[in-house]
Amino acid sequence: MKAGKYAAGFLLSLLLTGISFWVVTSHSHFREFAVIILFASALLQIVVHLHVFLHVDSSPDSSWNLFSLLFTALIIFLMIAGTIWIMYNLGERLN
Repeated sequence: MKAGKYAAGFLLSLLLTGISFWVVTSHSHFREFAVIILFASALLQIVVHLHVFLHVDSSPDSSWNLFSLLFTALIIFLMIAGTIWIMYNLGERLN
């Protein structure tokens, strides 16, 4: 059962990556449409990876996985925002 779920997740990830690659390499679409498809494909791929490979879902057993993921996202956001804030202030003081 688990091997089938992993195989399905892998194939779905390959399909979404192939769609993104095709959209970028074929220049027959409008730019806005291509950007929408790329963002949708990226969002779907994030959901697939979180659900299939990282086991983040709504079950009570995976609540710690979800909390760990949210805490990690918060720390990464704070580090990036703090770095941008510091660099902006340094740039203002040097000019």
